[in-house]
Amino acid sequence: MIWAVKESFTKFIGLGLTHTNLKSITVFNKTEFIDFYQLDYKNIPIDSEVVDFKLYWTNNNQNVICICQRSLSSNKLNFPLRINKISLSKLLSNESISLLTSPIFLQKKHIRYISHHMAYLPKQATSYDPNRLTIIFYTLLAMYLLGVENKEKNEQIAYLKTLYIDSKDFTGFSPHKRHFPKGTPGISQTFFAILNFLLLGVEDFEFINIDKICKNLVGNLEKCDDIREFYMSCCVLFIFDRLDLIGLNYIIDVFENKCFVENLGFINFGKGELHSGYISCFASIYKLLKIQYGYEISKNKKLLIFEWLCHRQIFKIKEQEHPGNGGFNGRENKSADTCYSFWNFSAMDYFQVTDKTPYDLKQFENYIFQMQDIMKGGFGKLLPIDNDGDEIDSDLFHSFTALCALAVVDEILDTTLCLPKEIFQKLVTIKLKKK
Repeated sequence: MIWAVKESFTKFIGLGLTHTNLKSITVFNKTEFIDFYQLDYKNIPIDSEVVDFKLYWTNNNQNVICICQRSLSSNKLNFPLRINKISLSKLLSNESISLLTSPIFLQKKHIRYISHHMAYLPKQATSYDPNRLTIIFYTLLAMYLLGVENKEKNEQIAYLKTLYIDSKDFTGFSPHKRHFPKGTPGISQTFFAILNFLLLGVEDFEFINIDKICKNLVGNLEKCDDIREFYMSCCVLFIFDRLDLIGLNYIIDVFENKCFVENLGFINFGKGELHSGYISCFASIYKLLKIQYGYEISKNKKLLIFEWLCHRQIFKIKEQEHPGNGGFNGRENKSADTCYSFWNFSAMDYFQVTDKTPYDLKQFENYIFQMQDIMKGGFGKLLPIDNDGDEIDSDLFHSFTALCALAVVDEILDTTLCLPKEIFQKLVTIKLKKK
């Protein structure tokens, strides 16, 4: 057993976690009976580290939870709480248990690269940028997924509050008050501001006019012709328990009559072609409707999208050594692009009709680690073979979506609102208690 753990060790992180408070972690069903048998391992050399860790067996010893508690070589592992529950067969197999802790994952370089974008937060945040709140979200979530402890939450929360505007012309969040004295049509920036607050642990939103924000969003939904804005508006209404303001029937009517094309699938309000990014928006809204109303799409529509998504992972039979094999495209007959890994995983999270993922995760692992920028950290968009031979050059967006894709595979990210599972589940639990 210990040899298997050595060979496939991953830092299922939870610093200082005890047997007592493990039972209260929200990833477990409160009604599920969990019989714990604790096994301690001390000073075990794994992956060039010396670690202490615990194993907790559940369900007749068929599932195991592993929590890393200490690393002598790293001295301090400031990882956020992560609990993974895996099958014994997977632990004993050659499968990668965690991609985010793989030996070939350039964690330190990625941290250094992402940290450069923290300049969008105080006190350095002085320049104009219309996407400031989006970039802040990418940075905060990426650093969380990379296991970096955030010691400036209070300062960041205080700064984000200064970007709130409540005026006659506009209510919501704006990237910079001086440049937007009357505000902007800030659906995306208000959406990302709310997600930033949730990610920073804010639960009380009394400092904003929720009713006014939601009323404005409902007005936007009634004339919206872009599924991305439709998704963001629905998310904010869901977070603040105002989804009834627009209602289930209206959303279904829009999807069925304005977005669905028979024998093809969901398209962005009838414009363009099937696109994984747009389909992930539909998927997340359907997940919200399932939580809020228990609504499920028809099996035929679900199967139609599922089959299309199954063909998004690239594998060239005639070029089985092609470096792009295992990556994803977002449209038919396109090359693999890093960001579509996340969009396809996100969409499949709802539209999947099989018990196991239809994607080849080992092929994906081989692909995604090729997309790392080995010089400066982060992830690039295209492989050199698909980009006129140019070397991989990382950018924040593709670094963010790559990390999110890895976190989905590692089962620590919920794709509905693109938040860590413990944060999303806490939000849902609070909502369900109110019903």
